[in-house]
Parts: sequence; structure tokens; C-alpha cells
Amino acid sequence: DDLYLIIDFIYGDNTDEIKDIATCNINNIRNNGNHGSYVYLEQIAGRITQDLSSCLKRDKEYIDSQREMIELPKRVLELFDNGSLKRPIYDYSDIDKLSLGLSSKERGELKEELYIESFNLVAHQMSKDDKLFIDKYVSVIKNKKEKTDSQRGKIFTKIGREIAIAVKEGGADPANNSKLRDVIAKAKASNMPNDNIARSIKKASGELGSVNYEEATYEGYGPAGIAVIVDVVTDNKNRTVADVRHIFDKSGGTMGASGCVGWMFNHRGVIVIERTASIDEDELMMTALDAGAEDFEPQEDVFEIYTAVNDFSKVREALEAAGYTFISAELSMIPTNTTDVTDPEAVQKVLRFLERLEDNDDVQEVYHNGILPEEDDED
Repeated sequence: DDLYLIIDFIYGDNTDEIKDIATCNINNIRNNGNHGSYVYLEQIAGRITQDLSSCLKRDKEYIDSQREMIELPKRVLELFDNGSLKRPIYDYSDIDKLSLGLSSKERGELKEELYIESFNLVAHQMSKDDKLFIDKYVSVIKNKKEKTDSQRGKIFTKIGREIAIAVKEGGADPANNSKLRDVIAKAKASNMPNDNIARSIKKASGELGSVNYEEATYEGYGPAGIAVIVDVVTDNKNRTVADVRHIFDKSGGTMGASGCVGWMFNHRGVIVIERTASIDEDELMMTALDAGAEDFEPQEDVFEIYTAVNDFSKVREALEAAGYTFISAELSMIPTNTTDVTDPEAVQKVLRFLERLEDNDDVQEVYHNGILPEEDDED
């Protein structure tokens, strides 16, 4: 149904004919008992749906440039239906066997790798045009995976530095170091492998050599007058303060003295839990509030739980003990007043400014009070 909605959006008046073709081919495959092929097509359709759903709120020109991608499920359906593709494709049972013990994010990455391998397996059965067409989709998957791997590497590096600071302050034993327990929980929520976490703790405790990291916070105003707080962890404060000041100046902002914008933010714990059918909202709310949470805010897709800084660890551990898993769980700076940024040019300046800060290896977190147009947030 989601795929049909996208077909409606792309093809307009021709949607009924395309739906009939797709449904006919799916039913043919199902009726012929070719389970592996049918499941494969479901996976492809789901993947295209996911990729294109992010395009629906963008401008028409961009969607037109992606038009041919929607042809992939239909074209592959036709190839299976006319017998052009005969080799078995990985199905869900293969993925289940290979993904035991993996997180949902790692499982998704495995599925992408299996898609690529499946394409390679059937490539020799395709015509030149068909192969070029599917090669383009494989390229999309590979590029997305490379970008994801790069982003994940940066996240792991930043969390490793947080672990170093926590160990420096309270020791390497999580049982006796609540800050380290919180960072480990954050690492797990970010799908950081246990080996990486253990290695970071050993390195911070001196077992594998160590680097002396320090924390610092810088404040100022960015483009469009937004208030900005930048938390860093660095082994060279002089280098880092110069780098951060340069980013402010280059972006048309001003780095100020400590406290110049801090009064506009509240330091709070924030726990985000995905909203699913298996979670009872009232039960989750009572568990959180009984553990000491200050606020419980249900959203369309998630539940947001806010705590005082001193109660964060207690609330997080109580929710963990109750069996809840987190999208994120961390201390954050929540703005008490906001600045709307609506001018398109100003929006782009703000986004570039924030990107420059976040790309700096020493920067751990960037907080701001800007409210940007919804489509820019999603991109």
C-alpha cells in the first residue's frame, strides 16, 4: 500500500494500470510457489518505498529526477514473471539465520549487503539494459552504506572520548561509576559494538595507552541570531578554541564569553523510546514518573521522557530494568526560548554552520535554539 501511494504521487493518471501490472505479477509469483522470488520482490518494493518516502515532501523537480527508480520493482517483477531471472534469491529465512544476535540497525545493513549479492548472482541472466538499470540501484545502496559507515565512525569516536572522560572522573568500573554507565547506555543505543566499548574503557584506564582529554564548553550566536552551545572533548584546548572560533566567524556568527547564552537553556536528561504497539503508554508513563522523571511527552512516533540531571541515571536504569530499550538516552541542553528561522538563505547558512561544527572531531554536542522549516530538519 505504501508503494502504491508513491506510485500515485509519481504517475498520476496512469496509476491504475501500473498497480494492475504489479499486483498481477505478484499474484503470479505467489501462486506459482516461488517463495524466494516473491519475498525478494517484497524486499525490493519495501526498500524503494523507504528511499522514496523521504522524497515526497521535496520539490517536484527532485522527484522527477528520481522517477525511474520507482520502475525497479515493476521491472524486476516482469523479469521473474517471464522467466528471465531463475536463480534463487536470499529470502527472510536466510537473513534470520545470518543475523542472530545483531541489532536492528546491523540487521538492516546485512539485508543491504544481501541485496547487492543477490543482484550479482542474477546479473549474468539479465539483458544489458536490465543489468545497467539494476546496477544503478546497487550504486544507490552502496553510496548510502558508505555515508552511513562514515557517520557511524564519527559517532563512535565521539562516544569513545566521552568514555575516556567518564573513566578519568570515576574509574573504569561501571558498577561504581554512574557517568560511565550512562555513556555505555548511550553507546549501546548508538549500536556501538561491545568490543569497541571495552577497548575504549581499557584505553582510558591506561591498559592500552591513553590520551589526556579535557572537556570544555563554548557559547555564542550563530547565523540568524540563534543561540549556540558547543560541548567539546579535546587533547588540545588551544587548537580547539581556535577552530570553533573560526567556524563562528566564517559563518557570520560570534563566539562569546561563558554564560552569554547558557541562561537560555535548561540542562536536563532526555530519554527517547520508540512508540510501538507492544508499549502501553500509561504503564510507561507511570514507570518513568515513579522513578523520578519530571515530564513525559508522547509524540507521534516516540515517547520523550525528561529528568533532572541528578535523576537521569536512576530513571534510565529503572526503565532498562522494566525492559524498555532506547532510541537515545543522554543529558542535553533544552532551549527555554526559540528563534524562528524562515528565510531560505538564512536557513542554509544555519545548516552549513551547524554541519561545520559537528564535523569537527573535537566537538561532542551542538545545542541551539533555532527553529528551522520542517523539510530542512528532515533532510
